[in-house]
Amino acid sequence: MRQLLMFFLTLFTLLTYKGVYGQDPTIFDHLYAYDGTPKLIIQTNSKTLIKQKLKEKYQEGILTFTGIDGELAELPMRIRVRGNMRKRQCKLPPLKVDFKKSDLKEIGLDTLDKLKLVLQCRNSSSGEEYLVKERLIYDLYAAIDTNHILTRLIDIEMWNGDKLDMEIRGLIVEDEEQYAKRNNAKIIERGNIRSGSLDRGHYLKMIFFQCMIANTDWAIPNKHNVEMVAIPGVKRILAIPYDFDYAGLVGTSYAVPHESLPIKDVTDRYFRGFQVTEQEALATAQFFLNQQDTFMQVIDECDYCSESIKREVKSFISPYFKILSNERKVKNMMVTTGR
Repeated sequence: MRQLLMFFLTLFTLLTYKGVYGQDPTIFDHLYAYDGTPKLIIQTNSKTLIKQKLKEKYQEGILTFTGIDGELAELPMRIRVRGNMRKRQCKLPPLKVDFKKSDLKEIGLDTLDKLKLVLQCRNSSSGEEYLVKERLIYDLYAAIDTNHILTRLIDIEMWNGDKLDMEIRGLIVEDEEQYAKRNNAKIIERGNIRSGSLDRGHYLKMIFFQCMIANTDWAIPNKHNVEMVAIPGVKRILAIPYDFDYAGLVGTSYAVPHESLPIKDVTDRYFRGFQVTEQEALATAQFFLNQQDTFMQVIDECDYCSESIKREVKSFISPYFKILSNERKVKNMMVTTGR
């Protein structure tokens, strides 16, 4: 009876995925849609991985997780460190996992064979808090823009042979191929991009949001922490933000402003909009004022946030709305034409 029940459960799961995605789910799709907190068991030599993190060299391993049939699935993999500043500043750097397409297909998954993981910077309570606040930033941005990067908090066990090295929190982060697949989009990978080439309304929302979270660690021309995408039906390029560990809202211990900026701390807000007119500044300020209750609701309903984190985040972004409600301050801070 149990085998028959499991057969129908598996069939229902597969048909649901087919209905939502039109084809087999990717491993990211599966983990993102998982009921509850997904757990990934990573079997590899974690000491070597961390010790040689600057080399970004692949090493062999096995990933164990709950498959689409509800049973544990094991996938051979290659794993390496990725990223820029985090791999230098964090004891636990971001990771990239690479699977064989044939192994994915065998367990009913799409052949999109990469998975991006962000680990808490250190195995500490502060490291976990940084990660939770960064995930919340993704959710806050999603509240104002349907074109956003998907993320999901996960639990991770790192094993070396039969020894459990650590249990930590992590994020799965939608990579370029996954985003392009989900949105039928084209990723713009080559060439410098100018702010004038971007969809203006989307750009204004993005830069006002970056100011709200006090994040200056992004740049349009070299695509630093912004994904450039072309979406069907949208005439101009969209700049989708990601990687918020340098945001003042997160407040990581290693984050410092770039030396070219006139601020001393990442918690200081600095508006980096390009050629923003008075009309654009006032209109976008009003848009954000209209979204204030929505932002607060996202924070209140954050089921992975502690009450102290909720209070801290509210306390950090509330002064921003006071700025936006003051026309003189908006003009002084956010009108950048003629500068």
